[in-house]
Amino acid sequence: MSSAPIRGLWAARVLRSAGATQRELSITKGDISSKSKRGGDAAEDSTHQRQRSSFLRSIDLSNPAAQRKLSKLIQEVVKTKANTGDFVPQVVIQSLCTTYRGMDIDEKKQFLLILAQDLHIDTAMALQSAAQFEQNMNNIKDARSGDVNWEHENVERYLRTFRNLRNALAPLYEVLTCATFFQQILSQRENGMLFLVHMRADLLQVLRKSATHSELPALRSLDASLKHFLASWFSVGFLKLQRVTYEHSPGQLLEKIIRYEAVHPVGTIAELKRRLGNGRRCFAFFHPSIPDEPLVFVHVALMHEIASSMQSIRDETEQLSEDSQAYAAIFYSISSTQKGLAGVDLGNFLIKEVAKALKTEHPHLKTFATLSPLPQFMLWLETQRYKTDESLVSPLELDALIDVLEERGNAIQSDATPVSIVLDTLSIDKWIKDPELVTSLKPIMLKLGARYIYHEKKRGKALDPVANFHVRNGAIFERINWQADLSKKGLAQSAGMMINYKYDLAHVEANNENYLLHNIIPIGLQPQQIGNVKSRWSWRKTRSMLAEKHSWHSTRTAMGQQPTEEELFQMISEVDEDMSGAIDFAEFLQVIDNQKDRAAMFEDDSDMIDAFVACGGKPDKSGFVRKETLVKIIKGDFGLTINIEEMINKLDVDGSGEIEFDEFKAILT
Repeated sequence: MSSAPIRGLWAARVLRSAGATQRELSITKGDISSKSKRGGDAAEDSTHQRQRSSFLRSIDLSNPAAQRKLSKLIQEVVKTKANTGDFVPQVVIQSLCTTYRGMDIDEKKQFLLILAQDLHIDTAMALQSAAQFEQNMNNIKDARSGDVNWEHENVERYLRTFRNLRNALAPLYEVLTCATFFQQILSQRENGMLFLVHMRADLLQVLRKSATHSELPALRSLDASLKHFLASWFSVGFLKLQRVTYEHSPGQLLEKIIRYEAVHPVGTIAELKRRLGNGRRCFAFFHPSIPDEPLVFVHVALMHEIASSMQSIRDETEQLSEDSQAYAAIFYSISSTQKGLAGVDLGNFLIKEVAKALKTEHPHLKTFATLSPLPQFMLWLETQRYKTDESLVSPLELDALIDVLEERGNAIQSDATPVSIVLDTLSIDKWIKDPELVTSLKPIMLKLGARYIYHEKKRGKALDPVANFHVRNGAIFERINWQADLSKKGLAQSAGMMINYKYDLAHVEANNENYLLHNIIPIGLQPQQIGNVKSRWSWRKTRSMLAEKHSWHSTRTAMGQQPTEEELFQMISEVDEDMSGAIDFAEFLQVIDNQKDRAAMFEDDSDMIDAFVACGGKPDKSGFVRKETLVKIIKGDFGLTINIEEMINKLDVDGSGEIEFDEFKAILT
């Protein structure tokens, strides 16, 4: 007996439960019969036309009654699958997908809410399964230990009830996701994977814009399930790395590269040709089920050294006569194309796979780094507008900026904060064309940028999303660049600054581990020198961290000393009374005092001289330390509330603001 009539009757029962008419049922059975006979292209077209007139096509989800019908239909699909096997009629899948695609965002929200709320766990089934599991578990437990007695005759029954409980605790939409509905979309519908990706993009939009407080929990749970499902299908093993070229890639793909470029927009075909031309590379990840859609792509420049600006990339790559002359690969733009894959980590795999491919193609490449934007820097700086913390802007550097502004007739309000003065300067039309303004802003902005990347955190991780992405992938915060992106977008986002994140392939795993476990951002020498000095005292008492560039070891080395790890560990242990493993300023001063006591035995001022030199003095005790510098270190970097200004004023008898060695020594002792 043919199975087609049975399948037709099953589909009829499902659709009748949703309130379909007799005419619609006859169409459904005809669809299934025609599919079972595999009648070719004409039958396919006929089936498609009949589906467009189906009950689901005309459903109005603004009507609560229609919502209930659709909910009942999908539940019948799930429950029937659980009872009868894997078959779900293609007409049901196709009709649901076709209906969904034709909805506006409000109707899609209702559809998603049906999945999220009506297809959550079956409470009665979960309670029944839990009771059966508990009963069987008690039957086979060892009386003494309470553990499972694996030799008991009812172990198999226990395991069966465990599986039943696990299945009962899974929301019905997870059954949809993993077993029938979504899986059938993949197998029965052309571009089924892309449909699911777009569905999640809709879900994220609903979560972001229109979901009410009471709707959020269920929708978030649905999103977590769909994200997990997609992540399993878009793991690196399924992805194909492909180079994009102007000469050989299809025109449709090149158009998508232009359309999806998110970091540095491509204005013309000529610009795209340049980005795919001499000294450049573009690679993209593709999925076999979406072969025409680049999921994420990266632009790379082959250069002599790490790029400091977008202009340097343009200039050097155009002058590069042979790729063999390049020793650095610079990733300067990474763009994801599918909003529905947000949170599915594709960029991490892409960078590492591209680095491997480039290393294979060009073994002479030594350095892999990015030239990355700070897309939210100016937004963050605006939040600091009314703060008076002197650690944000050095008084000396602020005075230099104010002098330039006043020369140009710009009045400074008496109650203006340092950051507000900086922000107002950046709002001056064509400030970037004024060399003196650019020069006076440079040290201020570089220091603010370094602080933003290194110190500003969200839940222990870098606040800047680009920094978090690269550091999480194992990169080093290598350098911050001034006047790196002078485009309108670059100036608006970060006053033109850009960051180099360096990928040392031998250390990316260790860097990744330190960041994930200890929130450590590995930092290069340049941002360490211009950034907030406080970072040098904030580290953990472990050997791995003693080796970090921003550790105490680096500070002592900068002062002309070369302590061993054992000596450092001993210094720390002597003062770390609370065993926190972190050195605060008071403990740092205690280390200095201990060193001074030891030096006093030899009538030696070496530690005091080292501190004097580190603050700006000279090794022969000549020169001076600026008052503003010492105040910043004591109050800004270490956050102390002592009246250091009064102490300085009492000792700085000539009122010069220049602290000589004897005065410096008196202040610290």
